[in-house]
Amino acid sequence: MGTAAVVNEVTIAVLGGRGRDAALARQLAAAGLGEVVPITPAGGAVAPLARVNVLVVGAGAARLPGVKGAAHVHAAAELVAATLGRTTKHSRDCVVIVAARPADGFCEAIWQRTGLPPERILGVDGGVVAVRARRLLAAAAEVAPASVSAVVLGSGRGALVLPHCLTVGGIPASQLLPPPRLAGLLDEAARGGQDAGDLIEAVRQVVAAVVADRRAVLSCCCRLGGEYGMEGLWFGVPCVVGRRGVVRILEVPLDRSESRRVERLAAMARRRLATSGSRREAG
Repeated sequence: MGTAAVVNEVTIAVLGGRGRDAALARQLAAAGLGEVVPITPAGGAVAPLARVNVLVVGAGAARLPGVKGAAHVHAAAELVAATLGRTTKHSRDCVVIVAARPADGFCEAIWQRTGLPPERILGVDGGVVAVRARRLLAAAAEVAPASVSAVVLGSGRGALVLPHCLTVGGIPASQLLPPPRLAGLLDEAARGGQDAGDLIEAVRQVVAAVVADRRAVLSCCCRLGGEYGMEGLWFGVPCVVGRRGVVRILEVPLDRSESRRVERLAAMARRRLATSGSRREAG
């Protein structure tokens, strides 16, 4: 079956609100990746769909009237479960892509609530940092972003862009830019927030990899099973993404300084889950 035939059979639901989530839905539709259906919850309810192959959870999914604090994470997880539960087919094969923050908290809550295999739930927060790093380095090197490769560990502010994995046309970025300038670009990439354009591009890359089974290497928030010394923690890592979500997680060799940085990021992620109440006993 050709790529065009596969796309014609794909439904991509974008669960969220107006503004950024609506722009995301429009961009996915313009990319021709499948039928895109925006879902704006009304009073915490969603309309039934014939099928959902890919479900994108936007920031608006967490902004429900009267819902505050950690409860918004669980409210969004309930909406995801309701969306999948009201489809007549294919929901069991659905891949959920989390574009809301904190990615680890949302991924954990959605996993607990839906019972989906963890490999079918991915957060794009680390991918946003990777997209921004590629964009900034491409501008500095005066090349197209497609010529730049970047690997990110962790997610959000403080994520680690691995310098030794940063290349421009296969050439190490350290050979093209002075160390102070490169360090400044990486710091800007990690601390730059969640720009709408970078977020949309990160989501588009993951959706395209799933829809076309591209086996693309992307930085996503995944549930680790011992990789990088972490067990049962959602963390941003490089992974191979295909039709069924995460095909495999790639472990990149780290030096001592990078290992310590990753350990600190992991400790922060554990504390965030503990204080947000995202982790619940399955039941």
